[in-house]
Amino acid sequence: MKRPIFSVACALMLLVAPEVAAQGSRPSSRPRRQPPQFDGSGLAGSVKFADVDSKLLGTKVRYGVYLPAGYDDPANAKTRYPVVFFLHGLFEGAQRWMGRGGAELFDNAIKERKLPPMLLICPDAGMTFYADTLDGKKPYARFFIEELVPFVDKTYRTTGDRGQRIVAGSSMGGFGALRFALKHPELFSAVIAHEPAILWESPADVSPRGQRVMSMLQEQGYLQDLFGDPIDPELWKAANPLSMAETANLSPGVDIYVDCGESDSYGFDDTCRAFDAVLTKRKIPHEFAIRPGGHGWAFVRSAFTHSAAFLDKHLKKHPQSATESASPKKAAEPAASRPGGN
Repeated sequence: MKRPIFSVACALMLLVAPEVAAQGSRPSSRPRRQPPQFDGSGLAGSVKFADVDSKLLGTKVRYGVYLPAGYDDPANAKTRYPVVFFLHGLFEGAQRWMGRGGAELFDNAIKERKLPPMLLICPDAGMTFYADTLDGKKPYARFFIEELVPFVDKTYRTTGDRGQRIVAGSSMGGFGALRFALKHPELFSAVIAHEPAILWESPADVSPRGQRVMSMLQEQGYLQDLFGDPIDPELWKAANPLSMAETANLSPGVDIYVDCGESDSYGFDDTCRAFDAVLTKRKIPHEFAIRPGGHGWAFVRSAFTHSAAFLDKHLKKHPQSATESASPKKAAEPAASRPGGN
């Protein structure tokens, strides 16, 4: 007999950073030793870290920003840039994601003229899954949409054009990026999801590859915060990009890129195939690929060449415009009344 709740825990534990999962043990409860502050040394562009005040969360949220070479030059004072919001995976953060290679991937692509100069924003998200808690006390999704996006447009020289605002992510971040793009096509014109942690159709359908993972998130209460206690299958479905894709109204159009490793440790290649099938059935244009590799940074690095080409093509289709822009919409009702958050 299956145990749905245990299966749910297994599924979401799959969002764990690959190196942690590979250790085969839960993270220590002892304070983590922070890595040295990444300062962008060796990059043509620069990396900075700062905080944004969130009234919704009642705290400051750390974020990292990559600025392309020449951003601070007086000669470029009136130049505006596209912006990519890149969402990190579980047990990562802005500092770790930028320092482990995220900033370098974009910096190299810009230097090699495979991408135009652009801004890159990576906010800390902890274990939020980029969603609002059911009780509304930790509305991370609302923070991202209602506070962070307008803050970035106000603080940095973005174009403000929807056509040049992209959301991207890997693993847990891919899960969040797809949810934001499917729910807010008025804000994001494209989404890039590497090895996204798309959930199975129901809590009881976790793949055999997922069943081996321990139920750490269940024990620490993260699942209950998002899906109720006991787990509510309807909340699970409402939060799942796989289900969202079946009914999402992507008007105006959203360019979609999804890929995954054929040997993904957690079986996300199966759920990515299911996601592709839904979009294909609905005749929604998208780019999809199952590529050689497993789950983790090695896969993201190898796949980035393809997603960078997708991004470059997208931006050439959406040159800077004085008229096309969008502002985040205020939530129509409290987060607690929306299944699975924003």
